[in-house]
Amino acid sequence: MQGQFLANWAEADYTRSLPAKSGDVIPCTADILEHLQRLYGEIFSLLEAELQHVGFVGPVSIDALVYRTPQGDRRLKPVVEINPRYTMGA
Repeated sequence: MQGQFLANWAEADYTRSLPAKSGDVIPCTADILEHLQRLYGEIFSLLEAELQHVGFVGPVSIDALVYRTPQGDRRLKPVVEINPRYTMGA
């Protein structure tokens, strides 16, 4: 396959940890989890300031995706979309 969508899923407690299936796609080491928590903490901090500036009040979600390069390496695209709603999984 080249660039085709394969699947998506949502799991309970997705706001506090990566889904269990993530280990199949990205290696879930403590380093990566800490790095992702720090990254999204910074993103949400910046986003919160901007949303407050424009007077937005409500739910916000960030869509991300994991993909494979043509060489088979796994990559994370941490921000695909920022949506003014709850995530699609909830």
